[in-house]
Amino acid sequence: MMAVVNNVDKKEQRVKNVLKVIMKQNDNKTDMWWAQHFAHTAIRMSGDDLLMQIPYVLMNLRYWRGEEAQRCKKVLKEYGGVR
Repeated sequence: MMAVVNNVDKKEQRVKNVLKVIMKQNDNKTDMWWAQHFAHTAIRMSGDDLLMQIPYVLMNLRYWRGEEAQRCKKVLKEYGGVR
């Protein structure tokens, strides 16, 4: 029997994929270090706990630039309800 994946699971998986991208960044800046720390913690969370961790990740990505950064931040902002 195949498991049914609901929309929430898909959104969380998309966010976790972005968190993995963040954790792989090779940036020595303090902000990225903290973003990676919060991403590492968030990747093991789900539901409201994950939702509460997203602003911490985003706050520390404020100086991350480029197309990949824009795509990742967009996913996190959409999930976290941040404008």
